Amino acid sequence: MVKQHSGPRKIDPSSSKFRRLPPKTHLFVNGERPEEIFFLNSGWAYRYKLLHDGTRQILDFILPGDMIGLPISATSQHIDHSVDTITEVHLCALPLQLTLQRLHTEMEFASRMIWIKASEEARAFERMMILGRYDSRQRVAHLLLEILTRFRKNGFVSGTSCEFPLTQSNLADALGLSTVHVNRILRQLREERLATVANRKLTINNIEALEELCDFDESYINKMTLLCDPFAAKNSQAACRFSQT
Repeated sequence: MVKQHSGPRKIDPSSSKFRRLPPKTHLFVNGERPEEIFFLNSGWAYRYKLLHDGTRQILDFILPGDMIGLPISATSQHIDHSVDTITEVHLCALPLQLTLQRLHTEMEFASRMIWIKASEEARAFERMMILGRYDSRQRVAHLLLEILTRFRKNGFVSGTSCEFPLTQSNLADALGLSTVHVNRILRQLREERLATVANRKLTINNIEALEELCDFDESYINKMTLLCDPFAAKNSQAACRFSQT
């Protein structure tokens, strides 16, 4: 793992429910009591924990359609991790209290939120397995396939390539490896014509062989996304629509 990057920007207060924020912006800090939750329309972010020595463990990468900032309980209403943006992001913001009310009064909204959280949990369980049982090559291969599959299942890509703004430090902090080790594995995968990461783009060159390498089973990745439609917003209140591929 590497030292936490320096200089992220805190979000400026805004009455707008649709936000465009730059890279390296703090969305939430561990222990914070959020007033809003966000749905990611475009861009990348990540959840992480900071250790006492200043290193970080990346818990999950946040992609379009994901939800950000729901507290761990309705009573304490704080979050147990931090969230930063990786790229410029477009967000839909909903007031937390309104969201909690909708969970009690709107069955469809509540059921979709449950599936979003279940999808996050499934990814967390899968990550625990690969960190505990997989070797370094398998870890990297699995994460590359997971990212591409999440984009493909939610209809953002149709082939075997997708945008990939993650640095080797990001990958190292997510997989419990050193950046030197990640660099070596990516080079090996490229030379073996299994996968290529270059110019902020991921291309899986031989998807069957890469899946066999890490025993990848995509069934844990949920197809559900929740996206916000800025044209449906009325009276400064963001409206959200659900999409399922």
